[in-house]
This record gives sequence, C-alpha cells and structure tokens, in this order.
Amino acid sequence: MKIQINANDRVFVTGKTGSGKSVLVKKLLLPQLDNFVIYDYKHEIELPPPAVVFTSLDDFKKQSNIQQIIYRPQLADSKEFNGLCYRIFRRGANVLVMDEVADHTTASKIEPQHDIIMRLGRSRGVGCINCTQRPIGVHNNIISQSEHFFIFETTLPGDRKKLAGFIGDKVLEIPPKYHFWYYTPEMSEPVLCKPVKICK
Repeated sequence: MKIQINANDRVFVTGKTGSGKSVLVKKLLLPQLDNFVIYDYKHEIELPPPAVVFTSLDDFKKQSNIQQIIYRPQLADSKEFNGLCYRIFRRGANVLVMDEVADHTTASKIEPQHDIIMRLGRSRGVGCINCTQRPIGVHNNIISQSEHFFIFETTLPGDRKKLAGFIGDKVLEIPPKYHFWYYTPEMSEPVLCKPVKICK
C-alpha cells in the first residue's frame, strides 16, 4: 500500500532496537519531506548533502534558509530541547524528527514546546515524527495527536496493550521481523505491511 506523509502530519513510530524504525524513517518518511530537523542527541545520524549539521539554537537565526537539518545538541537537556521546539514552531513549514522521544517525555510529562508542536503545529505547517522503543513511557498527548502509526516488534506486553487502547487489539500480535502494523484514524483497523525495501 502507498503511505503518504504530509509535512504537517504527526507520526508515531515504535519498535525495539533493530526492528526497522530507522530504515523506515530514512527510506520512506524523510524522502517525502522537503524541510525537516532531526534531533540527534546521540550524535549518530548521518545524511548526505544537502543536510547540514547545527549545534546551537543560534544556527537557526544565522541560517534560516537551510531545509534539511541534523541538530546535535551540546547539552541535550530539557531547556535546550524546549528552545529547539520553539524555533521549529516559529520557523513553520518543517518537521521535527525525534530519534528517541522517551528521552524528553514520560507517561506523565511532556515538554511544553513539544506539546505545542503536537497540538498546534498543523496550523503552521509543522509536523513531528516521534520514534521510541517503549511506548508505555510516552505521554498520551503524543500518541493521541498522531495521525500515522508504524508499529514494529515490541516484545513487552505492556507496550502493546497501551497501543491497543488507541489503535485496536490487532497490534497485540507481534508482527514478523521487519514487518510493521500501519494505522491512521481513518482506518477501521491496522494493516500489516512488508519491510521497507533498501535500495542499493
């Protein structure tokens, strides 16, 4: 099936390490987007040009016309992350990509500017791709505001049970390796999808 992502959509991607999340983001989601900011707190993400690495919030003031950004924070603390979300929201017409959203949210806490992107970003053309290994530790606002769900293998029953509360009982079943459940609120139930192809 063809999966279309718009720039102001909210996307939730979950699965254990090695399940296929990163491949899906790089090969299926990012190619559909013109403007994005990848929050790379682990300093591990590499993309070919025209992607540019930013290391401070001042970069946004000096180079506001850059379309594809990898943001490598100096501190990776809540204050800097909030500032980044504020800049992304003000910038408009771009997408925040979170490699591991659980590093800046819990089941009971979400950073204020991240929450604003999730609730109000659509009006400014701002989207968000939230990735995580453990959905049980993610704030419900992130899940409830999402319009696209990609659910890879999650081994703990609590994670699948939380997702089933939003999506339906089909996701209680663990998909085959590298396969994923795909769901949007317009669908009656999730659809099992084949692994994303990696073109060499």
